[in-house]
Amino acid sequence: MLFCGPCRACGHTEPRTGNPRRGVSVSSRWGWGPSASVKMTDDLAAEARYLHAALFPQPVDPAIVERYRDAHRLLFAGEPSSPLVSRIVERRLDAEAIEYALRRRNAGRELTRKLQMLSYLAEARAAYQDEFVNRKTRRARAILALAAAALRSRWKLLKGELLVRRHGLL
Repeated sequence: MLFCGPCRACGHTEPRTGNPRRGVSVSSRWGWGPSASVKMTDDLAAEARYLHAALFPQPVDPAIVERYRDAHRLLFAGEPSSPLVSRIVERRLDAEAIEYALRRRNAGRELTRKLQMLSYLAEARAAYQDEFVNRKTRRARAILALAAAALRSRWKLLKGELLVRRHGLL
């Protein structure tokens, strides 16, 4: 019979009869080893920084990069790395435009999920509040901003379609 050791929350010990390899990571069991996880961590940090720059004008908060890595490990644990997202980051393509074009074709779900995840992580931070909340009522400015967003959306769709075709992202 194995013991799990002191519980972090209350300090008690209890018998553990489960898998004796419980503390060994899946990647170690599959032979990828620690060097692969370090490379993956660096790749995820670079991916988070690049996708953040596509969505937000301010520099990325290190806490968001760390939380992006943690969320990625939880949400994409059993999935292989996305070659689409890797290609976009590697070639420094416009991720927002490509995501819009692929979403209209019902493709590129992993890119959409990663951009949404990054937006959710940023939305909870006080430094990003101005990106999500209007503090003053400005009707004329809001109408102009809405018209500009409509034009920008058309431009992003056209640019995304061109990038998808040019770089063979489908």
